[in-house]
Amino acid sequence: MTRKEMIAFLEANCKELDVKKLQFERMIHALKLEEAATEAASA
Repeated sequence: MTRKEMIAFLEANCKELDVKKLQFERMIHALKLEEAATEAASA
């Protein structure tokens, strides 16, 4: 594997990780909203 190929591979992996991170952040946010709604409904 050449350096250019390695750079391209790492950049692609980095983009995939960014997408996964965003998905996790959205899931966390949705869960927090659900939790807040549940707490508000039971109050």
